[in-house]
Amino acid sequence: MLTIKQKKEFAQEFRVEEGWGIMINVLTPPHYTEGKWIFYAVNLSKGKSIDVYYESADLGYTLYFTTFGRRNGQWDFLDESNSYFDSLTHKEMDVITRKVQKLLNPTEKRLPLLKVSENWLISINNLVDSFDEYNNFDFLFFAIKREHNFFIDINFVKDNNTPYKICLGKNKHKFKSLTYSVYDPIELKSIELSTLSEVIDLIENYMLLTEEYFEKLTQQ
Repeated sequence: MLTIKQKKEFAQEFRVEEGWGIMINVLTPPHYTEGKWIFYAVNLSKGKSIDVYYESADLGYTLYFTTFGRRNGQWDFLDESNSYFDSLTHKEMDVITRKVQKLLNPTEKRLPLLKVSENWLISINNLVDSFDEYNNFDFLFFAIKREHNFFIDINFVKDNNTPYKICLGKNKHKFKSLTYSVYDPIELKSIELSTLSEVIDLIENYMLLTEEYFEKLTQQ
């Protein structure tokens, strides 16, 4: 099993708007095999997806950006005839990652860089790098692990020595799609932190090695 340090070395960091879930993120090239699927993200709010494959030493990498149509009141993820596809092939990984970044944060919201992977969906992301932009009480971040029951909830209380109030937890039932609240928590861990860098480190550790990291925290 890979350690948190190893997973962080492989994962690429991005500014990720809410609505996106990043399922696969190994965009820091080790030795890829031809045809390897190295990045996958889906936006369950806007019906979009991003796939990146390593093609070969001659071709480099291909990015596929898909916009899905609607059917029967939901996104039609299965019917290719009801979708719009765009693609980009380039030998340089930097070109591909810049394009991925534009797609993940098209409004260029001033979000911190995060290494997200392992099926995490970001429902709310109001994290910024300046206290001045926060109200006295703010709901900053909420994410769930799709097809699992883990979540993370972050609030901000300005007039406090440890303004970041974090709740890590497990829900009774697995999460299937975007949600903004937890109704059946069965295990919780509360943490208070002082700085954004501490918050980012905790988010990444929790997302990249969820079960082991959560178990370690709950034993403290």
